[in-house]
Amino acid sequence: KEVIPCTWRAVSDFSEYLAAVQDYDSRKCGFIDVTGRVLIPCTWDKAWPFHEGLARVQKDLRIGLVDYSGRLVIPCTWNGMGDCSEGLISIMDDAGMCGYIDRSGEVVIPCRWKQAWTFKEGLAAVQDSSKRIGFIDKRGKVVIPCRWKRAYSFENGVAKVSDSKN
Repeated sequence: KEVIPCTWRAVSDFSEYLAAVQDYDSRKCGFIDVTGRVLIPCTWDKAWPFHEGLARVQKDLRIGLVDYSGRLVIPCTWNGMGDCSEGLISIMDDAGMCGYIDRSGEVVIPCRWKQAWTFKEGLAAVQDSSKRIGFIDKRGKVVIPCRWKRAYSFENGVAKVSDSKN
């Protein structure tokens, strides 16, 4: 049984009972609930699924975060941004360097990494200027040195790493 009519140009998976949708005509994005009711109007250039009560939205090539009510809680000022994970969000500044902000938008780990991934089990993978990957804690302290070409998030106390691209 069709629950939500096929009227959207694009729809993300549901996450936290909401899905990002793209309007067919305007190509703007917003969010619907599981009944298909629009909860956050289609006013954004792009929108991503919710994580920990926040969703990334893009306006004029800049990214910020909205809450469930659609209120912009982090202004669209960042060049890049990851999902909220363990209360922290990876961000990319105008120089293309990455760091982390908290849920209030305060920079808690300065932008000094080429890439920064989401936190899992209290650690996040980061890539240094030599394109090697290691892990930092939530204070930004390197706890596992950057020495791998590939690394994946921690799960059950371990992370898969590789010193070759293959």
